Amino acid sequence: MLRRLRIAIVALMVTAVLAPMAAASSARVRTLGGVHDLLEDDTGVVRWPGALIDYTDLATLALGDWAHDLDGAARDHVAGRGGTVHVALDRRLLGLDAAGLQYGEDLAAPDPGGWIQMMIARGAGPVDLGLAFRATSHSEASGRHDEPLTGDSRFLHALVLGARWDVGDRTYVDLALEGMDSEVDHYRRDQETPVVEENLRTARSWGARARGFHQLTDRLVWVGRLGWYRDRRPVTDDVFDDLVDYEGDHFRGGFGFHVMPDPDNLIVVTGDYRRLEDERQARHPFQARWETGWREWWRIDARVGIESRVSPWLTVRASATYRRHVDDGRHEYRWSEDFVERAYDYQVRVDTPITVGVGLHLGQFDCDIVANATAPFEVGQTTAGIDDGAATNLTGVTLRYAW
Repeated sequence: MLRRLRIAIVALMVTAVLAPMAAASSARVRTLGGVHDLLEDDTGVVRWPGALIDYTDLATLALGDWAHDLDGAARDHVAGRGGTVHVALDRRLLGLDAAGLQYGEDLAAPDPGGWIQMMIARGAGPVDLGLAFRATSHSEASGRHDEPLTGDSRFLHALVLGARWDVGDRTYVDLALEGMDSEVDHYRRDQETPVVEENLRTARSWGARARGFHQLTDRLVWVGRLGWYRDRRPVTDDVFDDLVDYEGDHFRGGFGFHVMPDPDNLIVVTGDYRRLEDERQARHPFQARWETGWREWWRIDARVGIESRVSPWLTVRASATYRRHVDDGRHEYRWSEDFVERAYDYQVRVDTPITVGVGLHLGQFDCDIVANATAPFEVGQTTAGIDDGAATNLTGVTLRYAW
């Protein structure tokens, strides 16, 4: 079945006249600026379950990112390993058109640890429907027998309903609704008491997002995205040095243009705005450094990426990014009715990272390599969490096989 504007976008950007460029991967997306939502590729399936049917019969393996500027053992330098498998199904047997499995480790959002996601999808006329279930886990504690010990275990479960809808011959949109439960156990030990396990209430977060692709001309496509997420969960806050109840509103908006001057070259220009407003309340004020706090964080990004097929087996890529952070926050502790201690922090930071990479093509097998500074990409596979832009140099490798 022919598939809508995706045929046009796919003809423009990735298939038909330029089949090897369809071999998307996390390394390739990062080399082109790092925003999965503003590119049409198989890595976006994790956040947009309705797109699963368009990316079946493939397997990827992310070997991880090597952080060059860190101290410690070699194993401490590698993060972000994972993989995916997407397969087409026979609807007559199972009533479904596609299924997928993704997994990863050491992600920045919503917490470090491991995650796994299972997906199914089915077409319904002009709409493809997808359903995803994701589980994330993390556990950490520190301390000695004669020192206070704190730590926690987290289990996050997210359910995502997605739809890919053909609005017309030149336009299609992706929609997603997400709900997440956060189950947290907190551990505490001091010199007078044994380990105490505190089973915290389950917190629920939710959000909605949308993106659209519209073909303006035979060689030009416009893309835009909007998203909002209400993040409510207990977290261990380093500034409070204790457990806090966290509530945050996260907004994302962006747009871009994809230009293909000829079948062997692609230019991607994107920009977006992200804003977070949150409040934090210490669960144990008498043991925390602060009682309450708030934060307003926002970031703008402008990116230009290029991709060129220089031979049947080699594609070169590069991007330049302008990124501006503003981080504004305050913490308070009420010692008495007459005295409230306050700490105010305001930071502005500008990064201009350059990213380069190559793609090697050997039949149905692809290998993408990326090297970048100050991490100009969105880490994590959930709508919760923020990448503040780690100041390190990274090299990553992704393998992909399609059948």
